Amino acid sequence: MKCLGVVGFVLGVVLLFAGSPAYAIHEGVAKPDEIAVGELCCFKYFTERDLEELNITLDLTKVKYLKSLELNKLASGGPPVDGIPSVDSPRFAKASDATWLKDNDVVMGLKFKGEIRAYPIRILNWHELVNDSMGGVPIIVSFCPLCGSGIVFERPTLRGKLSEFGVSGRLYKTDLVMYDRVTATFWNQFLGEPAVGPLVGEVGKLHRIPVDVVPWKQWKQNNPMTLVLERPKWGDRLGGKQTESRNGQFVHDYDVNPYEGSLAAIVSAFGANFSDNRLDPFAEVIGIVIGGKAKAYAREALLKVRLLNDNFSGQALLVLVTPAQEVKIFKRSFQNQTLEFELRTGKLFDKQTGSEWSFEGVATDGKLKGTKLEEIVGLPSFWFAWVAFNPQSELFGGKQP
Repeated sequence: MKCLGVVGFVLGVVLLFAGSPAYAIHEGVAKPDEIAVGELCCFKYFTERDLEELNITLDLTKVKYLKSLELNKLASGGPPVDGIPSVDSPRFAKASDATWLKDNDVVMGLKFKGEIRAYPIRILNWHELVNDSMGGVPIIVSFCPLCGSGIVFERPTLRGKLSEFGVSGRLYKTDLVMYDRVTATFWNQFLGEPAVGPLVGEVGKLHRIPVDVVPWKQWKQNNPMTLVLERPKWGDRLGGKQTESRNGQFVHDYDVNPYEGSLAAIVSAFGANFSDNRLDPFAEVIGIVIGGKAKAYAREALLKVRLLNDNFSGQALLVLVTPAQEVKIFKRSFQNQTLEFELRTGKLFDKQTGSEWSFEGVATDGKLKGTKLEEIVGLPSFWFAWVAFNPQSELFGGKQP
């Protein structure tokens, strides 16, 4: 299972704490007429007991939530708050020491602030969230096993405190609902926005970082210096709490996929809509939203063509599969010119100037050497999940309607 992030008006600023910058970039703060206030029942928000355990006091008769939220699609996923424990003190190993991983395993591959890391899906199936930091920037690595959505955000400072995220135990349109441990606000993982709780109308969408879900073999071959998330052990900080040590025991058997053989039945039970048959519901796609319009690219189709000079929503795009099988998307227009790209013996060139480019969108040789293309952050997920949030989405690589 290989897997799968929404651009708007930037309203945030860089906040300072302890002498270091903590990025709190928010997009699209909800307006007053977009917010409802009231009492929510039936697992639409935390109970009084949940809040007591989180040591947070709120008036549950005056809970803020987005009017656009389809409340009938917000439900309990079964486990209680932090019943799926986030990894809060992640440990990492060299690729050569990660002998427990098989070549055909998949990982969330992340390159950020000069660091390279891999987060195995075998671990994320059990924990879903990793509160981490790269290059001095706090991040949250998130993965929803039901939707196949792998998304990384910067962790902002909220009300003067560095945020930490946990698993709420709720699902929205079958997708993971995160919560922050500062205010107990529900955050929609797919959109990265506060949906229910104190921060609705106060902050907007979290800033996303490019990431993709790729085969471990290709990732380590093309990124030999990568670090790999180690399997959590009892004694690590998990689910917002320090656990007791059990003589080095792992928290789970990470060779076991808890969803294997039952994924379709589980998502069906939570009301997933499989009506858009342009692709198999569990086909992997990478989706983008530009100017309010959505488009998904079928991973299988991209792996065949490797490169696509596309045009969408008024933008000329380069959609590219790297040697590590990451899908990268860039704007290919800049300085009043639009470039068309091609692959020659596995290397990337533009046809207009003949300049050679890296798969990170940087011209490494030729007339345009040093030029960097603007990257668009794609969101890897299953097809059914993408269209649940983007029902009017265009599609590359599927059946014609």
